[in-house]
Amino acid sequence: MIMAGDWIKVEKATARKPEIMGIARELSISMDAAFGLCFRFWCWCDDNLTTGNVFCVTESLLDETFGKQNFASAMVKVGWLQFDGDQMTVPNFERHLSKGAKTRAETAIRVAECKKRKREERYSGNESVTKKALPEKRREDMNTDMGDSKKPPSIVKAQPKTEFPEDLNTPEFRATWAEWIAHRTEIKKPMKPLGAKKLLKSLAEGGERKAIESINQSIANGWQGVFEVKAGSIGGQKDMFAGLREFMEETDDKGRVLKRDGDAVSVSWSRGSKAAGDGVVSARIGFDG
Repeated sequence: MIMAGDWIKVEKATARKPEIMGIARELSISMDAAFGLCFRFWCWCDDNLTTGNVFCVTESLLDETFGKQNFASAMVKVGWLQFDGDQMTVPNFERHLSKGAKTRAETAIRVAECKKRKREERYSGNESVTKKALPEKRREDMNTDMGDSKKPPSIVKAQPKTEFPEDLNTPEFRATWAEWIAHRTEIKKPMKPLGAKKLLKSLAEGGERKAIESINQSIANGWQGVFEVKAGSIGGQKDMFAGLREFMEETDDKGRVLKRDGDAVSVSWSRGSKAAGDGVVSARIGFDG
């Protein structure tokens, strides 16, 4: 495990910085040798300094410590070192060589590693999803090769393949059936093949005419189902006089007298009794069939 005092923060571009070039020129040495001197100096600062300032260290002592004459003056010229009497100052010590600088560097490393790990996990997750989806794609390709047609679900439901019973296999009923299929689609209740088959079988039992009337009735009323047209209905609509016609078929014991004349019916009934002098009220109702 690397301890805090076992390393210093050095950027990989430092060895080729203009300051290193300036030190190499001042000392007439290679850039690699100049970088090596600076690296040894920074390690010394890390071991001996807690701030960027230190007393009793002069340029000559620094040159002697690192075995290179004029090394301290070269560091001063490039701005990496300052001397004020017997005090030496390292600029930007807090940014690069302090304990806080190391903590920030370690944090940056942890954050970078965490981001890298998350990217790898996302990539690994996407890869597994892709691998699971591939078999489904292959099955779809197999279905296509076998000749399965891919129709939108709405088209399949709205236009089922229909086999008409013999009694209903006429142009008129086919046209009415097409209107029924369109009606069911409009009300968002498209016919399914099995339901259409059973409905056609039921309609065939009553014959073509009744089947057409029943379908027209359902379309006119916006119904989902098809029902037999009841007696007393005209064109699929309820006859408002049907009940009255049935009521007038017989004369009851309350004095009502009915006389039918074609589509007109005369009705008369007594109010009270003749002894009381009450009159007779009559009415004539006509039906326009």
